[in-house]
Amino acid sequence: MKKLPEILPDYDAVRILKEMGEKRPPSVLYYLESGALAGAMRQYDFACEIKDYLKDHPQAVVVELGAGLSCLRRQMKNETSEWINIDFPDVIKCREKYIPKGEKERNLAFDITDHRWFCEVPFQKERGAVFLAAGVLHYLEYNEVKKLISEMAKQFPVLCLSSTISAGKG
Repeated sequence: MKKLPEILPDYDAVRILKEMGEKRPPSVLYYLESGALAGAMRQYDFACEIKDYLKDHPQAVVVELGAGLSCLRRQMKNETSEWINIDFPDVIKCREKYIPKGEKERNLAFDITDHRWFCEVPFQKERGAVFLAAGVLHYLEYNEVKKLISEMAKQFPVLCLSSTISAGKG
């Protein structure tokens, strides 16, 4: 964030840490640069994939599963797409305290394995949708991920599928 701001500037992260009263990042793990760089690269990859999809589907809804304090929408300067952030209620409460919502942005307080959130997404097949799950699926059991993806495929059938997959062991 501070060393390579030209790649994917994350001014929100700096501001949020200051507002939380942190003088330095809250974890020693933050200093493991390869991990931080991998996270930045993942965000950059997602931004590229979303931009590419929105070129052909400009009215698509973007849904960020396990959004946490992600500011991807703001980093992309995307104020035209409907954007849905989904995370646990306590995380959404923190998100709403520190991250101002865009005009077409909504925060939904759900566990992503609770499929009631499906009804809250303004999905229209002809407009398309982008779903991203950056760093959240590895917290779930294999069968939970399988069920989630299977049910999402039924609820949100899409005309075209594009994906960036970052896989690793650990």
